Amino acid sequence: MALFDVSKMIATYTNDFGGTANDLPIKLTTEAPVPNGFYDDRPSDISCGAVTRLFVPRRLIAKFDFGVHEYPIDAIGNIPTKVDALKTAGARCIDYVGERWTNVPGTLIGSPTFKSTPYAIEATDGTNVTNTNAVNGSGEKEVGDYQYNSDLSALGTISLRYNIEKAPSDILTAAKGCLTNATESEAAFCSASSLGVKPRYFIVKAAVGTQNTLARQAKVSSAADLATCGAALGATAYCLGYQGESIKNIDALLA
Repeated sequence: MALFDVSKMIATYTNDFGGTANDLPIKLTTEAPVPNGFYDDRPSDISCGAVTRLFVPRRLIAKFDFGVHEYPIDAIGNIPTKVDALKTAGARCIDYVGERWTNVPGTLIGSPTFKSTPYAIEATDGTNVTNTNAVNGSGEKEVGDYQYNSDLSALGTISLRYNIEKAPSDILTAAKGCLTNATESEAAFCSASSLGVKPRYFIVKAAVGTQNTLARQAKVSSAADLATCGAALGATAYCLGYQGESIKNIDALLA
């Protein structure tokens, strides 16, 4: 059974939306090597653990000869130096897992007026669709290319493929607004999978009719646009979830 060290904290954690959380407590396995300057010592009289109920911090997952250990990271801009420090400490390979929010507070995205009425249901077989803002059974998607900016600035701008269900049209419009240079094209073929990159995205959650729900992913081209994008999506949703970008073997991209 693993033992944990709770003597460390992140003095200032900057979330993906630009907000900060002070004195964020962290839990490390006792076997995890901790490079100098990675964390601050946690005073025994400080207990701010409730903040971790709001979100799961971004982290690096490092694989050593003696085990796998997770390291919460204070800010996106510090990822390259943290990766280098873990490699120096003996990490064989390192994955990056983005920040996660089950329910994004409206205060982080401009306090939008969230949707409060369910989407209608129309033509479950996808035929004779007349209300494009209703949910239908066609599953028809718009496909195209867009430009994506990774948390890892060294990757530059990446051309990627999007596919978004056309109904409800409100969600389609808001989701496309989160993408830079979104261009509809059936010939779109670029993928981030070969780079190990999973783009950041919101999860749009809403009611459909009286007994059903929907959950749609809406990718976001730039972290700088999270607040404005979240505000637009918020008007189409009862609530929003969020998953930050993740990168498999991030150390290989920084070699």
